[in-house]
Amino acid sequence: METSNDVLAAFEELDLLPAEIVREELAPWVGDAPDPERLDDATRTAHGFRPRPLRLKTLAVARDADVLDLGDIAEEQLRIAGKSWDGVDLEPEERLDGEIEGSFAGTLERRVLGEEQGTPLFDVLRYAGDAGIVFAAGTTTVVAMIADGLIETTDRRARDAIGV
Repeated sequence: METSNDVLAAFEELDLLPAEIVREELAPWVGDAPDPERLDDATRTAHGFRPRPLRLKTLAVARDADVLDLGDIAEEQLRIAGKSWDGVDLEPEERLDGEIEGSFAGTLERRVLGEEQGTPLFDVLRYAGDAGIVFAAGTTTVVAMIADGLIETTDRRARDAIGV
């Protein structure tokens, strides 16, 4: 009768073998390894695979004063973006007034990014050339900042997908 130490020693020996050989020998008993790209996110996570990359598309675009027609959330996003830019809390209309210092007039673009099937994930405000801020879609929750054209966030998946 084998002890647990014998079983663990056998696994240690298997660990030393090249993965391709072990996979080839086990395939007749357990079947081929599943294609990780076909696994859903929960299964990928359970097996230690990285989540699939996000594939985003632009669902909507508004520029400059058109952002003011999008409602209270978009206006508050603009206010937060301005305050994060220069520390000054201006009304959304003031932030788009070309006569005021710190204005985003002529540079503001708001994009809604979402999944292929149309579910919005992010609202991206770009302004002043290479600056911006990313919100969770339809909220004022900041998920990333854009500085010098680079996305700053701890969420690598979002950073790679948003790209700028």
